[in-house]
Amino acid sequence: MSLSSTKCSQTLLNWYNYMATSKPKYSEIVKAEKTLTKDAEAILKEAIAEYKKTFFASV
Repeated sequence: MSLSSTKCSQTLLNWYNYMATSKPKYSEIVKAEKTLTKDAEAILKEAIAEYKKTFFASV
């Protein structure tokens, strides 16, 4: 699968918005700890799995 630069930019923007609204705890942990903790990693993995379902459903 290939994405145009416009589609890629929009996908990245959608990802940032998704993380900000659906997984705010992730950025809170990373900002506070200044590292990727096990809790932050678990949130990130869950977010990626959920987002992939949404993204691939719309492509």
